Amino acid sequence: MTLRKKTLMTVGITIIGLLIILYFISQITLVRSFTELEEQYAHQNVERAMSALSNDLLTLNAVVGDWAAWDDTYDFIEDANNEYIESNLIDGTFTNLRLNLMLFINSSGQIVYGKAFDLQNEEEIPVPQALQGHLSASDRLVHHPDTESSIRGIVLLPEAPMLVASQPILTSEAEGPIRGTLIMGRYLDTNEIEQLTEQTHLSLTIHQYDYSPMPPDFQAAIPSLSEEAPILIQPLDEQSIAGYTLLKDIYEKPILLLRVDMPRDIYAQGQAIVSYFILSLLAAGLVVGAVIMLLLDRQVLSRLAHLSKSVTSIGTSGNLSARVAITGKDELSSLGGTINGMLAALEESGEFHKTLANSSPVGIYIAQDGKFRFVNPRFQKLSGFTEDELLDTDSLRLVYPEDREKVRENAIEMLKGNRFSPYEFRVISKGGETRWAMETVTSILHDGKRATLGNFMDITERKRMERELQEKNEQLDVQNEELQSQTEELMTQQQELIEKTMEVERANQLKSEFLANMSHELRTPLNVIIGFSELMRDELPGKINDEQRQCFDDILSSSKHLLNLINEVLDLSKIESGKAEFRLTNLALTEIIESLARTMLPILASRQQNLDVEIEDGLPLVYADKAKVNEVLLNLLSNATKFTPDGGRLKIEAVREDNWCQVSVIDSGVGIKQEDQEQIFEPFYQLDNPLTREKSGTGLGLTIVKQIIEKHGGQICVESEYGKGSRFTFTLPLAKTDQSYSGETSNE
Repeated sequence: MTLRKKTLMTVGITIIGLLIILYFISQITLVRSFTELEEQYAHQNVERAMSALSNDLLTLNAVVGDWAAWDDTYDFIEDANNEYIESNLIDGTFTNLRLNLMLFINSSGQIVYGKAFDLQNEEEIPVPQALQGHLSASDRLVHHPDTESSIRGIVLLPEAPMLVASQPILTSEAEGPIRGTLIMGRYLDTNEIEQLTEQTHLSLTIHQYDYSPMPPDFQAAIPSLSEEAPILIQPLDEQSIAGYTLLKDIYEKPILLLRVDMPRDIYAQGQAIVSYFILSLLAAGLVVGAVIMLLLDRQVLSRLAHLSKSVTSIGTSGNLSARVAITGKDELSSLGGTINGMLAALEESGEFHKTLANSSPVGIYIAQDGKFRFVNPRFQKLSGFTEDELLDTDSLRLVYPEDREKVRENAIEMLKGNRFSPYEFRVISKGGETRWAMETVTSILHDGKRATLGNFMDITERKRMERELQEKNEQLDVQNEELQSQTEELMTQQQELIEKTMEVERANQLKSEFLANMSHELRTPLNVIIGFSELMRDELPGKINDEQRQCFDDILSSSKHLLNLINEVLDLSKIESGKAEFRLTNLALTEIIESLARTMLPILASRQQNLDVEIEDGLPLVYADKAKVNEVLLNLLSNATKFTPDGGRLKIEAVREDNWCQVSVIDSGVGIKQEDQEQIFEPFYQLDNPLTREKSGTGLGLTIVKQIIEKHGGQICVESEYGKGSRFTFTLPLAKTDQSYSGETSNE
């Protein structure tokens, strides 16, 4: 690429880059400034709309104040005389004051007189039924604690939102005692909004806060509105922008969403200014670029091209006595003088370069027409030949025979103008020793003819080290093969382990099927034994003696114990094999605990034991199987009852811990020894009960409890000090929707 093209490209890229930078700067500064100005203007318009609405309420409140502090109204609230109604509460009063509602309420909270009026059709209408909910004696719209009290705001009714104002009824001197309340209202309907639009010259839209369907832009605006940021400004499209704010009722609850629409004139003006600015910069850049290129071409590029041509001509001819032409008195003229001085120095420094070559630590030679024309002392030392033995001899005679063709081809390609990286070949020294050499060649002029300049380095030692490194790599390859063989053997062992694991799983499955079938086969005769034993014991009164009755009781007790053991073994097997069904749903743990407490009440009463229940206020729902959770609590509470002396205390606690519900069953019983605590959850492990001096249960209850809790993703643990009671604590995950128990829940 010529210097002229490079200069043109550089100037063009510089101008384009400058335009891009200025464009982004203008977008960041100018457009952002216009956007901020637009948002400020929109913010002011929203405040203006809210101010207009507030002025309407103030005006309405002033009208209420005039009527409420009036002797005639003060008397009317007592006697409800028709003269007051016929003189003041006519249709014209509602039309003139733009009122839709007037209510006169006495101090007992009873409506003395009420009237609603349709301003559009100019006719009386029924008083809204929904307003009755706001007229209780304790409601802030009716209750006024003193003569200075005043209420104004918005009340949401099914017909439409209503602007209301309420003041106590007083004498004309604004004195009490207060005889009641006067309420006036005006619907915030389409007509009222149109009047506000004409008053503010703004486009206003009001939408109910919790009414569906709601326009998408209203839905998007609600999350961004808060007490700290009561107004939200956001563009609707390229042509319009909107401001949003929440309107609250007299109880400070958000009920309406107000939107003020405005055209984006400021934003459009900003975009136009930026466009004009960029176009102006583009035009200026083109003009400046053209002028710069013209001046560069005339003052620099053309003269530099002439200087380059002269230097090339001298280099081609090899005539160091020639000189370049010098014109002008600038840097290019100085460069021409410097080149001429360099040519003069080169002409005089031939001997210097010869000395430099002779002192070089690298072997240097010049070959021309396939023969050595110059060799430095270092090259002579590397080859073992003297200068007289090398000059005018074949340059390839030092090259190893098998490498001569490669060296010859490289020299030919180099003379054609192609450049090569350093290459390696073998040489034969004078003593017949074969050594490795690395050479870099280039084309030069020697005595006016093309020649090859070579730089020659002995790399025999490096080659030896490379060979040793290769041998090391081969040894590593052998070791890698051995390691790969060991890896394959380990993989084979792993596959065998997987197959054994699968056999164990199949064995567990067969065990579960066996237990299921066996439990079915055993439960049928056991139920028959239990049934006939109860029948024989209860249906033969007077026919059996006490010893026989005791035998029947022993049969029943043993049969029920065996049936219970079979059921628990089957339950444990189902859980371990993953066949147990867990119907997970959102549960109110409070209901389960309270129901279980009622169920256990007779058992606790028979042993004079007390059960306390402490549940954290607002405890969230849990996501669990109701029947399984009830089984866990029943098992833990039954164990606590068995191992607690008569008159002891039991307790159930339930609290929230992060994303879990933590439940504890606590007793003041005999406690558990430390060595037993480590095995208590193992299958068939039973504890001695000091209260009964015997082991009770099947030893599977706590194992099943642990399996159930872990299937829910929770954990269970025990804390106990022997002789001072125990605490069993387990965790359950909270419901997927974060809600607390309120007395009602949807369970399966």
